Amino acid sequence: MRSALAVLDRITLFAVLTDRNGVIRFRNKVSAGIGGLRTGQIFTEEQLPPTIRCIRTTDQDRFTTSVIVNNDNRLIEWNPSRFTDGETLYLGTDVTRDRKNYAVMRELARTARAVSEEKMRYLATMSHEMRTPLNGILGMNGLLLDSPLDVNQRAYAEAVQQAGTALLTLINDVLDYSKIQAGHLDLEEKPFSPGALLKEVAEILAIRADEKGIDIALLLHPDIPEELVGDPARLRQVLVNLATNGVKFTTEGGVSLEILPGTGSTDDDLIDHRRYSFRVRDTGKGIAADNLDRLFEEFDQGSDPSAEEGTGLGLTIARQLVNAMGGNIDVTSALGKGSTFEFDIALKGQAPTAVQIVENPARTVVVASPSAFLRAALTTTLQYLGINRLHTAQDEREAISLLSDHPDAILLCDLPLAESSGSILTKGTQHAIVLLSQRTRGRFDSFAKNGFADFLVKPVFPAQLRRRLETIGRPAISAAEEPVASASASGEGVNGDDQPPSEAAPSSAPASSASQKPLNILLAEDNSINAVLAETILRRDGHQVDLVRNGKEAVEAVDLSVYDLILMDMRMPVMDGIEATVRIRQMPTGEVLPIIALTANATTADRQACLEAGMNDFLSKPFEPKSLSDIVNRWRSPPPSPSKTATAGRS
Repeated sequence: MRSALAVLDRITLFAVLTDRNGVIRFRNKVSAGIGGLRTGQIFTEEQLPPTIRCIRTTDQDRFTTSVIVNNDNRLIEWNPSRFTDGETLYLGTDVTRDRKNYAVMRELARTARAVSEEKMRYLATMSHEMRTPLNGILGMNGLLLDSPLDVNQRAYAEAVQQAGTALLTLINDVLDYSKIQAGHLDLEEKPFSPGALLKEVAEILAIRADEKGIDIALLLHPDIPEELVGDPARLRQVLVNLATNGVKFTTEGGVSLEILPGTGSTDDDLIDHRRYSFRVRDTGKGIAADNLDRLFEEFDQGSDPSAEEGTGLGLTIARQLVNAMGGNIDVTSALGKGSTFEFDIALKGQAPTAVQIVENPARTVVVASPSAFLRAALTTTLQYLGINRLHTAQDEREAISLLSDHPDAILLCDLPLAESSGSILTKGTQHAIVLLSQRTRGRFDSFAKNGFADFLVKPVFPAQLRRRLETIGRPAISAAEEPVASASASGEGVNGDDQPPSEAAPSSAPASSASQKPLNILLAEDNSINAVLAETILRRDGHQVDLVRNGKEAVEAVDLSVYDLILMDMRMPVMDGIEATVRIRQMPTGEVLPIIALTANATTADRQACLEAGMNDFLSKPFEPKSLSDIVNRWRSPPPSPSKTATAGRS
């Protein structure tokens, strides 16, 4: 026994030996430095000397004490070993440094969380402050574009709209980048139309592509379901960022956007999902091999930065969003040959397929265009639509030869050939369709005089092409009746339905009808410009509008008057939209009154707060005139109750 105690005296651990009654019989030299610890005292977990404080115990009988060692406060963790004769040996380890490190790390983590939360509050505020005036700029300019303008005035207004849209994209990118860095990015799960998603992206790119003289092509594989479930807003943002990059660096040919079945299997917990591939391909100048590795780095443009302005943030955001959705972006490129960006993600899909074949697929179609890119894109689209008797021509001579061999063929003639050889080509067929650009869409009458039976405006949407192929030979519609390929004017989905692009309407929202009576609408908006914008749109649609400047005035107005619908800004002085909604829901006249939030905040938490307060839907700023009209029409009649209202908003 004496030799064992001698060993304990030489070790660097604290050692205390007690008898069966917990009385200290031995303490080694290290333990002698503990203030107030003496032989003859009781030393157990339950009873310690007065100068020693137990601060933590564990399930393994270990306990930690706070003691004074050589006038320094230390933390010692004791590990007891019990012997058959009732004695217990307590070996203690100084864990002061570990505890201090843990405390420091815990405090750092607490500080980091506080900083992150403050950062998100700052971002939400800045988002609101930037989006609110931008809503006025884009909205008022949209009203200007809807008014009679001469050629120069329209060009100026379109330039303002394009610059404003670019600014909005940048704001969204910066906000999402900050969310990703802070770990606050939220993904939604909602039904959307893949065809309408492509259409939206194409409409955003159309004006810039038209200015550069390049084409946008949409390719939707026939095996893609008509409806997918995922986050359409994030997918749209990724595709816009990738395709905008393609348009930026492409001077001839074009940019194609394609959705097709993906490869590989999904995770075991995603058994009801399938993988789908999203591909963006351009015929631009390409990217050097040594630049590919740093292409997705923050603020790196991946090619000659002097060629085009830009932050280089778009590709970084695209990669991070795809990663958040469980995918990864691959890029292949070669100088002078263009680039292809592709990513696969797992999504739920519903039958039937999005692409419907034409009624008479046996007809012959001739595609005539000097652009190899457009010929290839239209060929693929026609094959997806079930057309197999296809021929392409790059000039007048080839087109005339093909039409002489196939006099009943349908001719899809690109604008350059239609301008130079239209009157000659139409002599070979009675079924000629001219492909117009955004800037030349109003010139169809002149082409009709040269024998063209109909027209399509590029970008060519698959469903519109299918309908033209099925109706060719019937009286042509005028240019004024052709749906404009712009986000503010096109309400028709690619699949031929009347759903707004990429999102389905709330299941509890009533269908709109142009024959219904005008509504009496309460508009709560403190920003003067946005109030004028919304009021102008609503009055143009025939509605009566009462304007209030804060939530308190909104509550008072509901108490005094009867309204069919309320448009409620979230952030207002005196009383915000959330509190106002809660109070209105407590009023007899406000229980089932549709309330739509107008919010410049882009966070899911803010949107969820709207719905939890009792709002039925929300419209994100900046909004376009058509978006406001559509959401009002969807909520013309009261919903059954606030608890059964929509859980997904419109942006």
